[in-house]
Amino acid sequence: MVFRVQAEATLGQSDLSEPCAHITRAVPGRIWSAEPAASALRPAALVLLTSLLSLLLMAALGQTSVLAMRSPDSSAALTASQSSGTVVVNLNPSLSNVARGQIFTVDLQLVAGSQQVDGAEVHLFFDPSYLQVVDAAGNPTDRITSSGYLSQILRNRVYTDTGRIHFAAGIYDPEEPKPSGTFPVATVRFKALWGTAGLTTPLTFGNALPFKTEVTYGGVSVLGGVEDGAVVISGEQPAATWTVTPSATLSATPTSTATATHTSTPVDTATPTATPTTTDTPSPTATPTPTATRQCVPITIWLQQGILPDASYTGVADTFLSIDEATVTHGGSISLQMKNDANGGKRPLLRFDVSRIPVGSLVTAATLHLAQDPYRKNDTFSSSVGVYAAHRNWNAAEATWYKATALDSWASAGGDGATDRSYVAETSLDIGVIPEWQWRLFPVREIVQYWVNNPAENRGVFLIGSGFSQEFRFYSSEYPVAAQRPKLEVAYCLPPPTATPTLTPTPTSTPTVTPTPTATPLPGTILGMVWNDLLGDGIMEPDAVGLAGATLYLYDSAHPEPGPPARPPLITGADGLFAFASLAPGWYTLLRENPMGYTSTTGDRFDVLVTSSASVRVNLGAWIPPTHTPTATSTLLPTATPTCTPTATVTASPTPTATVTLSPTPTATVTRSPTPTATNSPTLSPTPTETNTPEVSPTPSVTRGHYLLLPLILRAFQR
Repeated sequence: MVFRVQAEATLGQSDLSEPCAHITRAVPGRIWSAEPAASALRPAALVLLTSLLSLLLMAALGQTSVLAMRSPDSSAALTASQSSGTVVVNLNPSLSNVARGQIFTVDLQLVAGSQQVDGAEVHLFFDPSYLQVVDAAGNPTDRITSSGYLSQILRNRVYTDTGRIHFAAGIYDPEEPKPSGTFPVATVRFKALWGTAGLTTPLTFGNALPFKTEVTYGGVSVLGGVEDGAVVISGEQPAATWTVTPSATLSATPTSTATATHTSTPVDTATPTATPTTTDTPSPTATPTPTATRQCVPITIWLQQGILPDASYTGVADTFLSIDEATVTHGGSISLQMKNDANGGKRPLLRFDVSRIPVGSLVTAATLHLAQDPYRKNDTFSSSVGVYAAHRNWNAAEATWYKATALDSWASAGGDGATDRSYVAETSLDIGVIPEWQWRLFPVREIVQYWVNNPAENRGVFLIGSGFSQEFRFYSSEYPVAAQRPKLEVAYCLPPPTATPTLTPTPTSTPTVTPTPTATPLPGTILGMVWNDLLGDGIMEPDAVGLAGATLYLYDSAHPEPGPPARPPLITGADGLFAFASLAPGWYTLLRENPMGYTSTTGDRFDVLVTSSASVRVNLGAWIPPTHTPTATSTLLPTATPTCTPTATVTASPTPTATVTLSPTPTATVTRSPTPTATNSPTLSPTPTETNTPEVSPTPSVTRGHYLLLPLILRAFQR
């Protein structure tokens, strides 16, 4: 018996216009029905159908959350989520650089490792002002393209006006292979509508009901986290909105103006004359002249205690509150313990100093990385960990279940008061048991943007668990292995320069007011690292190795490219570091030239804004792309020796050698150029000859004769 599952009715207020259903979850407010493909139902199938409808009806009424659908032959069609948390949902590529009008694709990708997957539900949000989903012909569409890895599609819908993509698919045939590793579930084809002025327009995954991204296997959630992406679009931008700040305020200037006044006189007197009268008339004020916003490439900064962005960073404070030890402080603990139970359990507190990001910068992405220890209370349950903004100042060395500091108590024990923390989670993640330590990723862009704009309001976050009673531990900023301490990854664009008003000269009878001179800005620095991107993915890891031999060029408005640069070029040493210091505030163009053989993974040209006394970090990746050309070794291929004797001998081992007999007809022979080359591989070249004496080729070349030996060479390397 084969069943088809389809959405029949919508009861709730959420998303009333959508006719499709989730693959792994019945959203509260939805009823699903199963339609038999045959006219009769076997008893087992009837039981399955009844169970399915019952659970889905309960979900529609808000009584339960259905997270997975088992195969048709399973005795239980649906089961609650028990996440083991190993699969990451991300975008490939995570950052797209395109031009206005360009059509490009982005894969909705699963990074599953050895974990098999039989269901995925993905919700992606985009800004419809900048992006439009189109088909292969470039026309707007309400569907995306399935990869086929998950064969049964249950939901595929694009809402262009609100910028939402909902896709769900799975495998219900128990005999069909379940995919693992890294693979796409679907591909989105976008069209770039407008330029983003060098900033990014985000692509974000839904992580809360009713649009919660999910991945399952056998009815159990295996989602470990999501990684958002972004798009940078060059070209014409939408109508700009200028922000103009006048540098001076001009007061009114009295001006002498002649005004005629008539006086009554006898008829026979002279004609009335004009008597000049002084009247105060304000002078024209300065007219602000807006200037176009320069493009910006997002800068990524990593914050990690004692390591990133350098060893001097000590801006992380963390501890945890425990109801079991209500008066004990845990600021020096090497772990952040999290436990959820009826009494409140244990709650980590965490705060990062983000003052190295200039106020007013646009945060395009931010991710909190926490290393989870294998410790767990039991091997059965998972737990949902929510990130909540803290509203009260706290001290890691003094905070307890009752106290935020030694002199200030929480409004409610455990930091549960409305003045202690937010009641709405910034983000949440299902955490399950793991055999060894593992990174957990929490997207926190909104809260980090708030901290950047309001530094005094940065009081960090609470981590609070929910669901089944469970206890997990994360490594703290005191953990001995520094690379596994909490870290915050932030991608941001510096604030654009403020337009400066220009004064329009106006003839007046008095001198024009001159604005008060402002303070002289202090010089800044552009610094960074060229690193060897061994994976070629453009992502700089904390243990990245510097690349020597890269050349950096710096240009400004007075020294535009391609002329001489504003500063002498810098060549990186073994550590890959570089720095252009004592730069006047303003816009600069940084160009990079790689060592021979290396290809850039992060771009070669960057427009950088230097502000007063600020240091701007730009890290640049490069790698050597893998080549599929086989390289000869001394054990597998003959070693050609320059000789005047026209004899080439192939020696494979101490056994009798095979001698190449030259034919008077044109044949493909192994020759060696007398010119030294940079490779140990002999150059293969067919040399037509009419005698038994092979000629030495003066120039290495590749001709059709090589194709005869290439399969033999490849087979030799595959042994």
